[in-house]
Amino acid sequence: MKNIPVLLFTLWLAAVMSMPYAAEAPAGPPPVFQAVGKISRLDIPGQTVVINDTPYRLTATAKVHTPRTRFATLQDLATGMTVGVTVANGGGATPRVTEIWVLPPGGMSSFH
Repeated sequence: MKNIPVLLFTLWLAAVMSMPYAAEAPAGPPPVFQAVGKISRLDIPGQTVVINDTPYRLTATAKVHTPRTRFATLQDLATGMTVGVTVANGGGATPRVTEIWVLPPGGMSSFH
């Protein structure tokens, strides 16, 4: 009976300590991307990314995901990275990227 408080405290501590890591764990990518390819040009101030020679506008709220973190930034991107993107057509000629998923060399299974 004396060990019950110690056991409860240990379980509580384990649960509390795992919360920050669960919040940062990457979510799985969407089942379908509107485009997949390598970043050939990235202009963050100009809000443009070129993937497989196709230009896309970056929205001000574009989200970046990597295999290691759910909340990366545009500054974490680099030319040569393989990415998948979701886009929203805002009525303009150039599609607007709303989310960018950096794809690992091992494929999308690394997100799970």
